[in-house]
Amino acid sequence: MLKLLQLLLVLCVCAALIRDSVGATPGSSDVKQAEYFWNEVTGESQWEDPGGVPYHDENGQPYWLTPDGKQSPADPEATSYTWIEGWSEEWARPYFFNQETRESKWDRPADMAWHRAPAKDEL
Repeated sequence: MLKLLQLLLVLCVCAALIRDSVGATPGSSDVKQAEYFWNEVTGESQWEDPGGVPYHDENGQPYWLTPDGKQSPADPEATSYTWIEGWSEEWARPYFFNQETRESKWDRPADMAWHRAPAKDEL
């Protein structure tokens, strides 16, 4: 619990420090919003985009941006990643496959557990 409170304090301080130097939200040239990235497996958070993290539309559906800035329902770089997500028809659930080691597992690997989150500038 203490670690979580420390993390929240660090995030609030960082958000206050960068609130004047934020980038535009995808699809909008005039709306500015900072975001950070957190990993549901490791509990880490960071300001730097780890890559391959989807955006979400107003309905909560994930999408990625193509090199020309268009929205895509699939990650255009997915096949270049070490881990890829598959679907088991037999078990009706996703599985994860490591293209280098040929390992497969049910639990999401840390490399694929990053999420975008808006940075709040409230203290």
